[in-house]
Amino acid sequence: LAIRGLRNSADEQAAPRLREIALNSAADSALRLEAGRSLGRIPSTGLDDGARRLASVKSTRGIIDRLVAATMLAKQTSDQSLTILSELATDSEPAVVVAALGSMFDQKSSLALPIAEKSISHADSGVRSIAAKILAATPTEERLMMLAVRLDDLNSTIRVDVRKSLEALAADEKFGTTVREIASGSLATLPRRATFPF
Repeated sequence: LAIRGLRNSADEQAAPRLREIALNSAADSALRLEAGRSLGRIPSTGLDDGARRLASVKSTRGIIDRLVAATMLAKQTSDQSLTILSELATDSEPAVVVAALGSMFDQKSSLALPIAEKSISHADSGVRSIAAKILAATPTEERLMMLAVRLDDLNSTIRVDVRKSLEALAADEKFGTTVREIASGSLATLPRRATFPF
């Protein structure tokens, strides 16, 4: 609870202690993850080297390390931080991918786009969800087509989120015609789960 409170207040003075906890592989996993999330809310510096060390632990036992690395870099915009996040965004563990892409999305990093395009059909729904959010936030006609496929996603939350995103883009002069054309085609070809009422 104390760490959660520090995260909410984004207390920079707490960063050294939070970093110590996050990097301590012997500490409780839940405590480390909360420390990582807290660091991700504090615009502190000097996290790259520790995050690199955590990200390099590729074993199954290293999943917590990689999750901590992905969350603690949420506000780090250095080239090294973004490189680490890009690597974590292609991790074999979906939870790590979601955390890394989420951090990159929060930073509006263009490096997230090619990864999101490749991840939009990922087997894990959490990965598909964050990928869809990234693509919807930076639309092109090609990305709209990628999103359209997710109107028939097996996950109902993704279907609803994508539909809402496309509905919002339909009001955009640049994409409105394309979205309506996609909607008409989707209703014809994706009859099972897709709903797009306009």
